Amino acid sequence: MTMSDKTKFVKQKTGMTLKELASQIGYSDRHIIEGLRGKTQISYSLAKTLAEKTGASPIYFMENQDDK
Repeated sequence: MTMSDKTKFVKQKTGMTLKELASQIGYSDRHIIEGLRGKTQISYSLAKTLAEKTGASPIYFMENQDDK
């Protein structure tokens, strides 16, 4: 699964833009976008929050983090 697939997955599951989601969960949209694209490490806290919003596992959002 590519990072852009993760972005699409989050948008589809939440029904929100990443900016709307970021505002709701207290993270910057840039932080979420860069994490989903693999440009920065996603913290477990953010991964857990995204998992709660999408029904996925936190591991889903953290996998491939070392494959930059």
